[in-house]
Amino acid sequence: MAGRNESAATHRIGMIALLAVALLASAMLVIQHFGAGLPGCGPRSACDDLAATAWGRVPGLGWPIALVGVAWFAGLLAAWATGRGPIPGIMRGLALLGGAFSLIYIVVMLGLGKICPYCLIVHLANLGFVGLLLAATRRPGRARAVSPGRWLGTAGGVFVVVLGALLLVSAGQEKGRMAAAESERERSASEIVERSQSQQTPEELWGEEGFRGRYVHGPEEAAIRVVMFTDYQCPDCNRIESEIEPILKQRDDISLSVMHFPFCRNADGGKICNKYAPRDLHANACRAARAAEAAGIVGGNAAFWDMHFWIFSRSGNFTQAELDQKIGAMGLDREDFLAAMQGDQTLSIVHQDVERAHSLGLHYTPMIFINGVELKGWNAANALARTIAQVAATNPPRRSARDDHPAPAIEKYVADWEEQRVIRLPGDIHEIRYGQAAGPTVEVVLWGDYQEKNSINLDREIRAAMETQPGVRYTFRHFPVNRDCNPTLPERLPPESVHDQACWAAQLVEAAGYVGGDEAYLRAHEWAMAHQEALASPDVRTAAGALGLDSGALLEAMSSERVRQAVEDDCQAASRLGVRSIPLVYVNGKFVPRAARDGLDVMTQIMKRAAELRETAGSDARTE
Repeated sequence: MAGRNESAATHRIGMIALLAVALLASAMLVIQHFGAGLPGCGPRSACDDLAATAWGRVPGLGWPIALVGVAWFAGLLAAWATGRGPIPGIMRGLALLGGAFSLIYIVVMLGLGKICPYCLIVHLANLGFVGLLLAATRRPGRARAVSPGRWLGTAGGVFVVVLGALLLVSAGQEKGRMAAAESERERSASEIVERSQSQQTPEELWGEEGFRGRYVHGPEEAAIRVVMFTDYQCPDCNRIESEIEPILKQRDDISLSVMHFPFCRNADGGKICNKYAPRDLHANACRAARAAEAAGIVGGNAAFWDMHFWIFSRSGNFTQAELDQKIGAMGLDREDFLAAMQGDQTLSIVHQDVERAHSLGLHYTPMIFINGVELKGWNAANALARTIAQVAATNPPRRSARDDHPAPAIEKYVADWEEQRVIRLPGDIHEIRYGQAAGPTVEVVLWGDYQEKNSINLDREIRAAMETQPGVRYTFRHFPVNRDCNPTLPERLPPESVHDQACWAAQLVEAAGYVGGDEAYLRAHEWAMAHQEALASPDVRTAAGALGLDSGALLEAMSSERVRQAVEDDCQAASRLGVRSIPLVYVNGKFVPRAARDGLDVMTQIMKRAAELRETAGSDARTE
């Protein structure tokens, strides 16, 4: 009897532990939903993609599954942790139901080829819990009936309270996001209306046919010309596609053309598909784009659009057998189609579109243009349909794609910064700045890491621009990618992302400021940015000699509490701003969404524009 009781207690402890693991992993997904970064679950990751599918929300209600998961496991954990005696049958039934859902979600992840690590931990822990539950109740003899009241009341009460609280927070956050998106959409719509009515000079920048893809759905000359850079496996692209399809059927004054930006780095045969994609986020996206283009090559404009809509109807996923069946249904020659799809021509077409997108500053899909103007805020409710209706109401003249002149990447990056709202940045307990002490026209704040290449390049660009642009004040704040001095980072980081000497460098620079004053701090900052080889094998004596400081005093300061606190304070400040990656840059209190790109002096142009806006504001104030 004692052995049986000990076994039951062991099973109970194991079940509680597994529920706690499932709850913690679910909570991490909720954190991701609310905008915080998680390792392995960044933008365009499997986590994001799965959350955007139908499996990411409760059918009919639209609640994010992550919120329901946290409430579910919180309720079960509370019941199992406080329940006494035998487990009621209804609780076993609920646990088994949850286990069935976990099995389904694991199959879905495997089927879609998108493995979210936190989701996997949730479902494996849940299945382990169910397994222990079955083992604990698999005993000979007749089960004794148990009243479910206390167990069910605890589980249900905690579930309702936790879910209600999370839904309130989520609703408030979603309302804020939608308001921001709508504000962006309204600004874009006003610019599109204005551009549509103005006389444009045709240009050859985009070739003889102008700014459009190779195939056009609708008239060549149209009052409303929509161009989309898309990815056939992108959930947002799929949603926008479903929004525009009925419009194309209803109106005869609208044209649509598409270009490709598959978030797929590698193509078949070991070739590169999209060199700007960080990895194969959408593994079939390149193959899908080449299938659409092959249809156009073999069958012309109508065949392209037939294949295009078919691929989107399948969210970009199809087997070779399904593709063969579609080719046959379209009346296309299979051998000709496959030769075109697998040949260099379709891959070259994708490469051309990718470069076009890159020249326009694309870093997500969809990127939508109406009459040559980017539609920002496309994620607002029915944004595309409402904007098209708003433009159409002004009766714009019919024009061709040669009349559309989208802004290049550098103009987009500056405009993206300019449209941000001004915020008050967290204070700095040890603030040392480049530039004049008071009255700047441009205030630049950069959070970075002395071993992170983009931080190094951006710091160099900002300081170089300051030599020719007066009135700039620049502050560098620390965000070392190393948990030894940055407690805001996740507990576990991918080894390749950790900068081994980032903490040493940040502490060195802070200590130099305490030992030698502001000038020593600035000298140490420049030395750390310029001497990566010295950071690889850090030596205080070498650094002190280069900086003209006493090595003993410098070493003592580096290990002091005030230096540790100064570095940690900067990290906490960046965390409060919701840092997802570094460098994190603000100019005049506005976040810079894209601060760097090869071949473009983005920060220099943003700083110039910031000075112009301050000067204009000053002139307006003097006039009044």
